[in-house]
Amino acid sequence: TRTPAAVFDAVCVNHPQPPEWSGGVDDSEGEHLLDASFLRLVHRALRPGGTLTIVTDNVRYGRSLALTLASLRAGGADGARAFVPFASPDSEPPPQAKRAVEGGADGVPLLEGHPPAACGYSASASSYFNRLWANGKRVRRYYVAVARRDSTEME
Repeated sequence: TRTPAAVFDAVCVNHPQPPEWSGGVDDSEGEHLLDASFLRLVHRALRPGGTLTIVTDNVRYGRSLALTLASLRAGGADGARAFVPFASPDSEPPPQAKRAVEGGADGVPLLEGHPPAACGYSASASSYFNRLWANGKRVRRYYVAVARRDSTEME
């Protein structure tokens, strides 16, 4: 079944499976969940202003996701982006973010650190990925946090 339009305030994806364990994106031949088609469905399911946060420990994959999000356009004559950064790239990153990662997408920054709760990410939720962090088995975390633009349709 399809999720009705504009019903979620936030969607969080914790540690998506990278296309290849080696961190590659161009050499992958399989289908992957976090592609443009899936992100369009997330856009449809989010309320205007709703947030999408994606967390990964793979910087190359994070950059690829930021580029895909930056390329998605909302319908309409202006061709505006479907998603806008949760925190403006011109402002200071949230205190949980250590820094913006170089090579991020134009207009969709890839940040290093822990996503802020304000974008819908729950710091108290338990997941396999979060337990790896708590046990010291992972030391770097990257995330993209975007908000749905107020448009209703996507191209």
